[in-house]
Amino acid sequence: MPVHLPTNHQPVKRQSAEGYLLVMLIAFASSVILTRLYLDATGYPQIGGDVYHIAHVLWGGLLMFAGALLPLTFYNRIMFLISALLTGAGVGLFIDEVGKFITVSNDYFFPLAAPIIYVFFVGTVILYLRVRARRPRGPRGSLYRALDRLTDIVDHDLSQSEKRDLLANLNSVLTDDGASDDMKALAMALLEALNDPALDIIPDRESWWEKLIARLKAFEKRWFSLRVMRLLLIAALAAFGITSLTALTITLVALFDPASRETVIGALLLSSELQTIGSSQVTWLFVLWGLQSLIGLLVLFSAALLALRRDHAGSRLALLALIVNLTTVNLLIFYYEQFAAVIATMAQVALILALLRFRQRFISPLETVDVLSKVLKPPGAVPVSAGEVP
Repeated sequence: MPVHLPTNHQPVKRQSAEGYLLVMLIAFASSVILTRLYLDATGYPQIGGDVYHIAHVLWGGLLMFAGALLPLTFYNRIMFLISALLTGAGVGLFIDEVGKFITVSNDYFFPLAAPIIYVFFVGTVILYLRVRARRPRGPRGSLYRALDRLTDIVDHDLSQSEKRDLLANLNSVLTDDGASDDMKALAMALLEALNDPALDIIPDRESWWEKLIARLKAFEKRWFSLRVMRLLLIAALAAFGITSLTALTITLVALFDPASRETVIGALLLSSELQTIGSSQVTWLFVLWGLQSLIGLLVLFSAALLALRRDHAGSRLALLALIVNLTTVNLLIFYYEQFAAVIATMAQVALILALLRFRQRFISPLETVDVLSKVLKPPGAVPVSAGEVP
């Protein structure tokens, strides 16, 4: 009597899932920023006349619906890319109007809207990092990846490198002790089909993206040595730290000098921003300045460590400080400065990427976004060795 194996419906990460998430993130951020810029430049026009108001949240919902519909309807892998673009743009248009849905007065400019949008975006970034983090794939994951790649054979689009990847996944199933007999039988049958001489294999073609990456790496290798990158990072971190410490000066003066405190608070209460926010938020503004100052001191200390050629400690401290700044301090900054904080946030992200690249090239060649993944790692996660395949 045959023994039936228990059904296994555990989720398996899709191949290139992190790429689709990255496209969605870029579309999401671009949608929010471009929408705000367009509305500000055109004087916030309304579509619909005197009776109706067709808000862009409706267009966002339509794009999200289309993004969900395409992969449910079509097999083609390109639909996942189109879905990521449409979903990201739709989410951006949808959440851009969150201020209208959390206030009785439907206030599009409600100050809390910007931090909510920012929190949602940061949460999606964390999801992207967790998806990209390396983890054991197992025989099911290898077989899923192989089956997904088989569609290229149907489309006559299987290249030499893709065939090698296919063979590697199938061989890993055959050599894995955790693979069941039916999985190994399927892998063996697919291997036989792939070795059939009638199979149409196209030559490897270097895409424009791969050519661009190769040129950028050659440029980086020629002009950005260890010494040059260290000096640039020291300069960027020092500039960030000194700028943040401006808040420390204001905070100390306001705390210890009553006359200056009255001047600072008076200027804040008369500012256009706080007329809409309310004078009760002055305390939180001082908290923001204090946190900015603390982050600035940490970043300056990390720059000093880099200057002393303690690259590992300095870069890790700088990454930690900047990640804390992005995930906590920027919430208050977006509350007070609204979307004017986008440019500063983009500069911080660029600095984090530069630090990660510095560590990848000169400290840990196997490291990509693993530093961020470890910082955001939930308790109880299974550690992954350096030799495991992502």
